[in-house]
Amino acid sequence: VYPVRTDLFDREKFDIQKVTFIVDGQSYQYSPSTQTAQRSVLNSNLTNSSNVINVNTGFINRFNIAQAIDISIFTDKGEMTYSILKNGQESLAYKTFKRGYSQKSNP
Repeated sequence: VYPVRTDLFDREKFDIQKVTFIVDGQSYQYSPSTQTAQRSVLNSNLTNSSNVINVNTGFINRFNIAQAIDISIFTDKGEMTYSILKNGQESLAYKTFKRGYSQKSNP
């Protein structure tokens, strides 16, 4: 099991209630096991709302070879959906996830 932290940076605080990944059309839904943490971002008027979900190795393997990935973050204020891998374009979130996974796989 791998912990994956979900962060939202905004002027508003959010309660992260569920995270869904759509990997090559297949949906993987995860619920956080703790309450969303809130902290102010230094030298800004932003708040970092963060929570952790636990994903299994099978999901990591599918993520690693995916052609398209969207992420939906469900909060107390609604749903936010982002494409993190589409048409070969890798978002910063995708690159960060892959880098973290390869570090855990190759200690």
